[in-house]
Amino acid sequence: MIGRPWEDPEARPDYVLTSSDGDDYPEPDAPATTGGDEPDHIVRVGPDGIDDPETEWAIDGPADALPPLSADEIWLLVPGEPLDVVTSLPKPKHVPLGLAIRPGEIAVCSGRRRRWSRTPLGGADEDADLPVARTVLVVFIRHRAKGVRTKPRKYVIVTNDDDEVLGWLDYSDAWNFEGQILKQMVEGAGLAYAVERYGTEAEFERAHPEWVG
Repeated sequence: MIGRPWEDPEARPDYVLTSSDGDDYPEPDAPATTGGDEPDHIVRVGPDGIDDPETEWAIDGPADALPPLSADEIWLLVPGEPLDVVTSLPKPKHVPLGLAIRPGEIAVCSGRRRRWSRTPLGGADEDADLPVARTVLVVFIRHRAKGVRTKPRKYVIVTNDDDEVLGWLDYSDAWNFEGQILKQMVEGAGLAYAVERYGTEAEFERAHPEWVG
């Protein structure tokens, strides 16, 4: 389940996001517009909030093709950074937030937590016990319920066929992921890519009550 995030390091959340296996995450708020029919335009939201003119940009045309992967490589995307191809994930201090994806596997990286799932394209035999992801959902919430209201909430949420949360990132205080690259990575791994936008945290909570506890 998804929870309202901390407003400062000492505060506790009003609720938390819980994965489908019951583990609580230590952090994580218009009817939504969803899916691949979104126009190729997103608001780039940086640390200074949505009113910062440097944070808005439009994606004109498709991104370059993703680099091919060898058997031991994986795409790694970090907010505000270009795509990287690695053979092993860097230490958490070097990748505090990120998504690692290849056909067969997806990892949601948040600090020391790396949440792995399989994708519909399969995976290694040793991954047979991992849950199967189906959708990567990018959520933009324009106004926070608390704190600086012009600094949106931004989440990436990985779900399974039953719409249960398998992994998630709160990158509200970071730059955006490069949207077209992320979409290509997700679809290249056999996953569905979707975007939902809300005006307030309350709208998001009403849309996904099963994620809020």
